[in-house]
Amino acid sequence: MSEEVHLATGILKNNEDNILFLRRSPHSKRWPLEWQLPEGKIETEETPAETIVREVKEETGLNVTNVIFLGKNQIEYEWNSKKIMVFRTIFQIEFEGNVSLSEEHIE
Repeated sequence: MSEEVHLATGILKNNEDNILFLRRSPHSKRWPLEWQLPEGKIETEETPAETIVREVKEETGLNVTNVIFLGKNQIEYEWNSKKIMVFRTIFQIEFEGNVSLSEEHIE
């Protein structure tokens, strides 16, 4: 049986149509130094949209100005001999401000 993980993922686009990717810290437990879009686990009392707004603020310090639902996907993979089913809700996000990275990321 697979463990289930529900994530909200954001494709952050500024007014110049640049997309923001984040590089994980070398000390990260999962995927050190890998590039990724901002994302996070959906908490019990949150909607996916609330989750991605919170995660963007925590990971980048950015203020979200618009959140648009794009779709959902799912993928199963194995991590440390354990099967994990990831359900991802994806949003396009417009933002304002300058990036201020959390400890989780280096670029």
